[in-house]
Amino acid sequence: MNDCFGWAVRFRGFFLVWLCLACLTLGQPGALAQTATGTASIPTTTVQQENAGEVAHKPTAQEQAAADKLKKPILDEGIKKPVRLDEVVVTATRTEKSKNDVAGSVSTYTDDSVQMELAPNFRDLVADELDVSTTNNVGGKGAGGRSGAGLQGYNIRGIDGNRILIQTDGIRQADQYTFGGTYSIGRNYQDIDSLKRVEILKGSASSLYGSDAIGGVVTYITKDPSDYLTGKAEPYYFDVTSAFDSASMEYAETGTMALRAGKDVELLGVYTRRDGNETQNMGNYGANPLNYHSNNVLAKVAWQANEFNRLVLTGEYFNRDNNAALNNQLGSFTNGPVNINRSSVTQDTTAERWRASVNHRFERPEATPVFDAFTWQGYYQPTSSNEDIRERYVRQNTVPFLRSFQRDYSDNIGGGGIQFEKRFDTGAWAHMLTYGTELSYSQLERNVNGSIKNLTTGVESSSFGTQPSVNGPYKMPYKEIPDSNVVRLGFYAQDEIDLGPDKVFSLVPGLRVDYYDLDVRNDDLYGKMSNTNGVSYDEWAVSPKLALIGRPEKEIMVYTQFAQGFRAPTTEELNAVFLNPSEFYTVVANPNLKSETSYNFETGIRVDYPVVKASLAGYYNYYQDFINQQTFVGFNSSGQQIFQSTNIDQAQIYGTTLSTEWPLVIYNPDLEGLSFIAGTAFAWGDDLQNNQPLDSVDPWKLRTGLRYRNGKFGVDLTNTFVGAKNSVSETMPTQFRPPQYNTIDLVSYVDITKHAKFSLGLYNLTNQQYWLWQDVRNVSNNGSVPSGGINTPSQIDMFTQPGFTVRTSLTINF
Repeated sequence: MNDCFGWAVRFRGFFLVWLCLACLTLGQPGALAQTATGTASIPTTTVQQENAGEVAHKPTAQEQAAADKLKKPILDEGIKKPVRLDEVVVTATRTEKSKNDVAGSVSTYTDDSVQMELAPNFRDLVADELDVSTTNNVGGKGAGGRSGAGLQGYNIRGIDGNRILIQTDGIRQADQYTFGGTYSIGRNYQDIDSLKRVEILKGSASSLYGSDAIGGVVTYITKDPSDYLTGKAEPYYFDVTSAFDSASMEYAETGTMALRAGKDVELLGVYTRRDGNETQNMGNYGANPLNYHSNNVLAKVAWQANEFNRLVLTGEYFNRDNNAALNNQLGSFTNGPVNINRSSVTQDTTAERWRASVNHRFERPEATPVFDAFTWQGYYQPTSSNEDIRERYVRQNTVPFLRSFQRDYSDNIGGGGIQFEKRFDTGAWAHMLTYGTELSYSQLERNVNGSIKNLTTGVESSSFGTQPSVNGPYKMPYKEIPDSNVVRLGFYAQDEIDLGPDKVFSLVPGLRVDYYDLDVRNDDLYGKMSNTNGVSYDEWAVSPKLALIGRPEKEIMVYTQFAQGFRAPTTEELNAVFLNPSEFYTVVANPNLKSETSYNFETGIRVDYPVVKASLAGYYNYYQDFINQQTFVGFNSSGQQIFQSTNIDQAQIYGTTLSTEWPLVIYNPDLEGLSFIAGTAFAWGDDLQNNQPLDSVDPWKLRTGLRYRNGKFGVDLTNTFVGAKNSVSETMPTQFRPPQYNTIDLVSYVDITKHAKFSLGLYNLTNQQYWLWQDVRNVSNNGSVPSGGINTPSQIDMFTQPGFTVRTSLTINF
């Protein structure tokens, strides 16, 4: 009986969707009957008539010419050229702009892209990106560091971590926290099904977004009631989606409802539930057992006060619970002179984010001499991550212990901003001026508690070493970083200048002035760990930008730009400490850490002809005082390894990205909707101070495939080749270097009716075993992982990606 109930819960989403489909079908019996009858009659009658005509009638010269004309390529006659709609982006300029008019590289994903890619998470959404990658939770420096649960962050052109700004509706998301325990704190607080658009801006964007955008910006834009109600006669919209992913046995259900209340008010509600297990791998060592559950709620009220003013109130809640058994941590290992044999390690984590915001948009051409439109926003967003690890082990082969840790992290942010826009002319030059200011205030706290219990004597201690300590200062609770408040204040302006009425050239200067203030609150819980006070930090920074755009033809756009960026050190990088004589390592603070500065150059070209759509970009990024987080710096007088965040005097990353799409209809009209896609990306990175490669850079990638679209049906067949990672630094001589690999994916969708859409994806069709570089950084050849100087036992097969997997999705709307 319990098994039946369990299966019913598992398949509840599919039951709901198929019930809706059945009701929809029963409501339209005539349509199905008509379709079936019509389809059956077409082939027989038409073929017979055509065959009879060929025998009885010889084409005239005019008829033959007309027939030959249809066989000619589109280039000869200009018929049925593919219709291209300008893709609008916001992140690159902070205003809506055609992607073809933007200097720099931007990738965009819409709600349709998510459905087409069948992406259950952000890693799968950007899997086809050539110069963007992600990492799941396979890092960290504690027993929970390899749980494999959740998104750690994005890597854009070799830059990752807190150098990438992630924002939702213009609200910055919590920082990534990498010290101790779970590695993914701060990057896994958004469900993909609540979004209508994702934009990825590549390269420094500090001139518009300030610190933390030194490597790029990832923008999440949530759904809006107008997305479903505009142009719809009915005052309501409802859909339900059920999805399945065999890689993690995830079942997901999303319900969306939009209502029009009267003439001026619109309402939106979106709810997503996900239940799944660990992501499967390929090899002799399986993934850590895991089960997770997540809930996401998005609610909006939009009031169109008049034709010039729109007010939107938003509430959002995200929660994810993970329960993992960290089997890769089991077995015997040596912690300095002490032998440890772990028999059980479990990890329970909870990630939670709340958000409340208000957004007001005013837009009226030539409203005042200083602005045509403005948008202001205020918000409050508390974020938290809680981790509970329980570890059973035997010390020196005689004494059994139970050690538990509770690690809590919170990053609560409130703030607001206002942005103005103004169009004006100065002679033959047309200007689009964007300027504004934003202010945020964050409160960060990290608390660690726990105990160790002798299972033979029953004695429990609050020592956090590998053995109970009756005396000494190393007792629970403690803090790895002091409680910290962060103020970010920025003023920015950007002018997009069309030089002349024909708009052949455009000049885009921009400037942002930032104030960053980190204020720490020292207390005994941090002081007993650090034996000193944490340091505060404040800095003013100026980030300029200059871009030049040329349009020699309507279908061609070339650009070149320079941008300067900066990133202030976080309290973790300045103040994180861990001191314990019973451990063989120590982490020390660096109060002299400097902020990073970048100088970024990019040149590119985009073409959009009927015969080809392509983009080519080359970039060079130079960094001063590049922050290398918690790296090995030597030994102390007790023989312990010392880890500390340090500045690299000089570093560089450079590379190129090419993407193309070739519509095949230009060669044969019968191939309308079919296109060939191809793209590649190369990147190199160097630590110029130590003459070492930068390990954050991905290996080169080549992507080719066929794409077909006809409106109601689409299919992508994609081949991805990734080269071997051969260039790695010598900081870890035994670093595992993943070999090259090749995968083939087949993804399709079909609009069953105007109210039903089904998608199917078949991934890794050849069942290829492979590793992603970002998941195996700092992993040795035998699969062991540095854990603050200790190699904890593991297996390299644990980090492999899934073999052949299937994803499905069915959406019903009313």
